Amino acid sequence: MATPASSSAHKPAISRQVLLVLAAILGCTGACSGGETGLILGRPLPLAGGGGAGSGGAGGPGGTSPAAGSGAQPTAGGGDEPAWIEERCTPIVDFSNTDTTSKGQLFTDAVPNPITVILTASHTACRVLYRAPEEVPSVTRVSLMVGEYDGVASTVGTAMRLSTVYLQSASDRGMELDPEIAGILHFTTSLVYQNDAGSTAPVWLVTGIADFVRLQAQLVERVQATKGGNYDDSSKSAARLFEYLTSQDPDFVYRLNQRLETGPWSDEVFVELTGSDLATLWASYQATLPD
Repeated sequence: MATPASSSAHKPAISRQVLLVLAAILGCTGACSGGETGLILGRPLPLAGGGGAGSGGAGGPGGTSPAAGSGAQPTAGGGDEPAWIEERCTPIVDFSNTDTTSKGQLFTDAVPNPITVILTASHTACRVLYRAPEEVPSVTRVSLMVGEYDGVASTVGTAMRLSTVYLQSASDRGMELDPEIAGILHFTTSLVYQNDAGSTAPVWLVTGIADFVRLQAQLVERVQATKGGNYDDSSKSAARLFEYLTSQDPDFVYRLNQRLETGPWSDEVFVELTGSDLATLWASYQATLPD
């Protein structure tokens, strides 16, 4: 099949510090196939009722983690992670659920301990993206606010949000919310930790890496991809390309993230890392797929 030449020079760049304008908003709507999650870009909308914490208990609607800021939060991974991941990738987590309706309760019922889920996601992101503690950006505190707003989820800096409107919609479609929420939080948490070439990396690249982290966590329903499209169509397309390239080089995404430590970004990085340009790599991946 014909593969278009790289167009990332014309794609907007994304930064963990500038995601207010280009927020990574996850969604599995009719545009997604087989339960996989695609990507929509847009401005985050304000949470209904503001950002203040309510009076519920930890994990409940309107609640905040009592451990936030205390250093007494649960850890993830049961102590199985390398010491440097535990030390560098276990931030303090501020959590609040501002939706006191049944939509907010959907989150509470599906994820009784959201802090543990976020720490697991932090460890997974670090395990995929880094090999040594000095490589990891300093992330000492992250936050997750669950609330009622249009959209699905977003990351702005180290602040993540998740929409209970989306959770209600997903529940109405019969989706199992526990793995869906865990997958979304792996995506949003990965955006906190990734390098972004000094804010010059294109959206498809950064979000594709985030979706690759979710693939590595086995939190995306596996369906057979078929020929068609392009690597920059969605985060899902990019993640599948990165998965293919990882089958050729197990350290590919690690090496790619290392090259994203400084900018400016150029698609020539793929030639440097693999010996082939993006169009050739996409064609090689496509050749492995059924029609």
